[in-house]
Amino acid sequence: MCERLSGEKAKVTRTNINLLRIFRQFTRSFQWGWNVADRLAFAEVLASSQPLTASMDDVYPVFGINPEEITTLESYLKEYYSRIMKKLKEIEYEQAKSGKTTSKNKPFFF
Repeated sequence: MCERLSGEKAKVTRTNINLLRIFRQFTRSFQWGWNVADRLAFAEVLASSQPLTASMDDVYPVFGINPEEITTLESYLKEYYSRIMKKLKEIEYEQAKSGKTTSKNKPFFF
């Protein structure tokens, strides 16, 4: 969905799941690493073969949520990418106006 909405191809890096587990255990040992450990746990869930789709119809009444007030992931991402693309165009315009140019291959701008 992100590729389709952004018009860009995702860069995918594959790694050994056991390496992620070890690093997650290590980072969980330190308070500064809890956020990292949580993200690595999520990566492990994504790497599993379990489906990640579920109906929210049973959840809405439990939490008293009106389904009409919920934004879908697709509409959220559409808005996100439109804002990002607008901002990138503004930055490009400002750089062109000021005569500053950057290389897309450089990781840092000086």
